[in-house]
Amino acid sequence: MALQASPGVVAIGATITLRGTHFSPHSFVGLSIDRGIPILDTAGSSVVRTDAQGNFTDTVVALADWHSGSHTLHAEDSLTHKAATFSIKLTGNGQALRPAHLRTSSESFDFGVGDTITNSVKTLMLLNTGGGQISWQARSNHDWLKISPTSGSFVGGQDMHISVAVDRSHASPGVYMGQITFTSNAGNNVLAVRMEARNLRPLNMGALGVTPPVLSYIAHDGGASPSPQDVTLFNPGVGLLTWDASADVGWLKVLAATNTLVPGESKPLRLAVDSHAMLPGVYRATVTVRGFGMDGQEVPGSIQKIYVVVTVTQGCLLQTVPNTLSFSGMEGGTFPATQTLKISALHSCPGALNWSVSSDAKWLHLSTSNGTTPSSLAISVDTSALQPAILPATYSAALSLSSATGVQVLPVTLTLNATPSPAMTLSSTHVSLSALTSQDSPAQQSIVLTNTGKGQLTWKATTTTTSGGSWLSVSPASGTLEAGASQQLSLSAMLPINSGSGVYNGTLTLSGTDSIGSQLAGGMRTIPISLTVRSSCALSVGSGSLTFTTSAYQTTAVERTFTLSEQENCDAKLAWRARVTSGGNWLQVSDQNGTLTPGESDVVRALVTSSQLAPGTYRGSIAVTSYDRQTGQDLGAANTITVTLMVGAPCSVKATTPSRLDLTPQNASGQFTVSVSNTCMRNVIFMPEVAYSDNGNGWLTIMSPTSSVAPGDSVTFMLTVDATGLGPGTYTATIQLDASTGGSYIEGNPQTLTVTFTVPDITTPGSSPTP
Repeated sequence: MALQASPGVVAIGATITLRGTHFSPHSFVGLSIDRGIPILDTAGSSVVRTDAQGNFTDTVVALADWHSGSHTLHAEDSLTHKAATFSIKLTGNGQALRPAHLRTSSESFDFGVGDTITNSVKTLMLLNTGGGQISWQARSNHDWLKISPTSGSFVGGQDMHISVAVDRSHASPGVYMGQITFTSNAGNNVLAVRMEARNLRPLNMGALGVTPPVLSYIAHDGGASPSPQDVTLFNPGVGLLTWDASADVGWLKVLAATNTLVPGESKPLRLAVDSHAMLPGVYRATVTVRGFGMDGQEVPGSIQKIYVVVTVTQGCLLQTVPNTLSFSGMEGGTFPATQTLKISALHSCPGALNWSVSSDAKWLHLSTSNGTTPSSLAISVDTSALQPAILPATYSAALSLSSATGVQVLPVTLTLNATPSPAMTLSSTHVSLSALTSQDSPAQQSIVLTNTGKGQLTWKATTTTTSGGSWLSVSPASGTLEAGASQQLSLSAMLPINSGSGVYNGTLTLSGTDSIGSQLAGGMRTIPISLTVRSSCALSVGSGSLTFTTSAYQTTAVERTFTLSEQENCDAKLAWRARVTSGGNWLQVSDQNGTLTPGESDVVRALVTSSQLAPGTYRGSIAVTSYDRQTGQDLGAANTITVTLMVGAPCSVKATTPSRLDLTPQNASGQFTVSVSNTCMRNVIFMPEVAYSDNGNGWLTIMSPTSSVAPGDSVTFMLTVDATGLGPGTYTATIQLDASTGGSYIEGNPQTLTVTFTVPDITTPGSSPTP
């Protein structure tokens, strides 16, 4: 077989005509260039079909991102897996090749909630936002988190669809967090995953589950089909089920010995892939599994989907690490460090490959022009060969690596920067300090000095004040910073001499020089500093103790309030905060901080909850302090509120009186009484429900469906029997009396009462046994 391309020398954007002869009749032929990168014809397909004689004609457009130079076109027969090649030369100025960069279509997936027979699958796209080829691998950190495929490669302008699935078949109820880590030669990414599992609801029939929901196969171009793989079908229900499975493509076979599952049974379902006619690439299929009960109706869990991905790897090709090269240097500085390119052959190659390499840039130097795999190539840069440019500047070049398998083009970039200069950046343009006349020393404030330039910075800081003496200082006062480094400067203030309430002003001045002692462009940096001195004010707390009373195990909070106030003659607002300092999580405050205006007050609620407390006495405390809003430091001692919680016996209901009723047609009505303890915090709602035994139902009626009972009180329920349609025998029913009071715990709940109704056997008078 043979491949011809015309013209052999073509400009970027021109159309190339491809003619293939003596391929397999009526077969598919895959089109690719250089490293097996698929190319699309003018109809948008990378695959063409031959005629009855095994010939084909197709057209492709020479794209700008192919890069000018020599290239090899490949046409591979899908039946024989042999390829014909044809070399072309591309002329003109192709676009500069950008380095490959891996990006994902999403940073997180939330699969929501599902039971053990509910698998969830979502599609994630891997994107190459640059040029060149990306080889990637994916790894999950949990067995319940699946991905298919788990590795692959693709080039710029393409994307890769990944199936991400969660398998709940072995998950206990709860929320699960996991992640999938993508590693590649073009960057790494992490996908965060959340899912929630719940128990399977009780069933009265069979149910169908499948694990895992995704499968990955790897096949080699022209090699044997991959080994079959199994998924597991299981029946967590209570009835027998039958199932059937079908694939949506012909190359995927479903192999199964039986198609029934008894309750609790698991069986393998084998899936086999026929890859003999597949070209390199990624193939996807879906297997649909349905489950049916004995009545022919679909059972819970039907329909299940199994998503299958087959990756067919390339044939013999050269492989380079890395696949792009980037250099950077300084104007007039030393040359960038030499980099090494490792050259090897893919595992599918029958042996070593001979290769040759050339460069299209004079500033790019190669240690050798040819070799045999595996080998390496040292690549260096001579910046003196570059044309003058406005800095910073970026230069682009390409390496052409040729072998019997084709030509591989590697992009090379060089970034040249100007000589570095330091720069000072401050985190703040103004600093405000505050103090009370009762304080020995105001709190410190800090600013951050950062060298945002490219060279070493030598700096010095000084302080001055306009009144009140030398109350301002800075530490440290000098130092050096490398590019990108930062230094925290602490500003301290002493109360000015003979100070009273008022505002005092000062200045922080910073100067800097570069590595040779020259002053920085822009001169010195100055920051105004203000110190506000206020009269001391006191926080007043209205109550020093709080007492609560409640019953045990109640979820409803009980609250008390206390009042905070500030003196009317204060000259500033007072910030306060309240926090629980002892006791436990049964004690909380509604507001943890706030601001008081002189002469006004705030009301704060203290709340207690006994949901986790047994009867007894519990003690805790709440601390309330005032603090400086700027520094966060407390002003004076804390005000302590002692808290006492007395927990009584829990709300309870007592057993029904009587505990059993035996009724007859002559005595077809009755009553029972249930009482509520006086420890309940609110009315208790009773809701009776009747459950019948297997030999009859609907014969018992409770006159009141619900009833509300006050603490310490009781309620009597009346019931009657309708014997219509009941034959001789004894009938049994159970009354379950559910009690509720706003979701709180109730001891003795629920109560049950057994009711029997006996219908006697009526004998016809005068009858005698038949001999």
